[in-house]
Amino acid sequence: MPDPHTPTTATTEAVASASTANPPPTPTSSHTPLAAEDPQTTSTPHEPSEPHPWFLDIDGDWVAVTGTTKGDPLIAVLLPRPWVWSRTASGYVLPRSLKPWTRQSRIDEFLRTAKDKGVTVEVEDSGATLSEAERRQGREERLDIKAERHEHAAAKATARADADDAASDRISYGYPMGQPILIGHHSEGRHRRDLERRDRLDERSLEDRREARARAQLAQGIRRVQEQGESPVTIGMRVERHQAEIRLIQRRLTRHDLAVKEQALPEEQRTGLTVMSQSYLQRSIAERDRLQEAVDLDQAVLAALEAEGKLTVFGPHNVNVGDFVFASGYWHVVRKVNKKTVSVPSVVGGDWLDKLPFLKITDHRAPTADSDAAPEPA
Repeated sequence: MPDPHTPTTATTEAVASASTANPPPTPTSSHTPLAAEDPQTTSTPHEPSEPHPWFLDIDGDWVAVTGTTKGDPLIAVLLPRPWVWSRTASGYVLPRSLKPWTRQSRIDEFLRTAKDKGVTVEVEDSGATLSEAERRQGREERLDIKAERHEHAAAKATARADADDAASDRISYGYPMGQPILIGHHSEGRHRRDLERRDRLDERSLEDRREARARAQLAQGIRRVQEQGESPVTIGMRVERHQAEIRLIQRRLTRHDLAVKEQALPEEQRTGLTVMSQSYLQRSIAERDRLQEAVDLDQAVLAALEAEGKLTVFGPHNVNVGDFVFASGYWHVVRKVNKKTVSVPSVVGGDWLDKLPFLKITDHRAPTADSDAAPEPA
């Protein structure tokens, strides 16, 4: 009997004849290989989508850039310090503590760099301009919010610490004082776990106590500044600094006026002064006016303190050579009286003299007839 799995001669001949009658198709020049039919190779190339625009929002002293993508390498290039991430704004903001001059310079630099990098920026400017009084009022409001945030955080940390202490006490109350771990007893595992959990609770409570104490100290410092106000020395030094900046800006404006007048002179009569750009000129005038307003506000505060008897203004009219003046925690002997300073011996010793501004003097004593020694600190 023949094997059913072995093809017979008739079957082999039939298969051969069928193969001869229907030969397999041979590839021609018009036939596309299978590899070319891969969708990844036959599909059209992906067109890059247009870059997502960034948004610049300006409202007075509030400046924010939104629309950025996390991990975008352009962020480090376009938004370096002092730009910082704000979770509230969901974008990068400039600190409100910056001067308007500096803030505008950062905005101009950002827009210029974004244009060079091909980033589209949509600007929305409310056009609002804050006065110096409004800026200081806003600063006080933000300080109040900051103090409340620290107080709230201190209260939450204290509540967490109290809860951890209570849980730790409950674990301790479950065992008599001095109860050792009973090795080999069925309570050994539970006892060890309870002790480990109690240690974790105590450590966490200690960390919360530290955080609460630090936050409470920050809140107290802010409240103290709000209640007592700034030191007259700080206010006076700020007035001096602002007045110096005003004089510097005024000199630049004077040179600009002379440069404008020189434009009508022949080339050989010009001195080479440079004319400011219109934007720089407007920015300089605005900064000068802002500084003058700040000086007026500070001088009004100093005048009020002097009228209330809380401040004594020292100067050449009431300080003489040989008097004692108190500043920076030391009494100094006046060796020379200048227009804005007094010359006193150096606190580190030696024969040279240091200049001490009148603004830093907080107390004054005239030498007595029976003693030339410096008075004792109050």
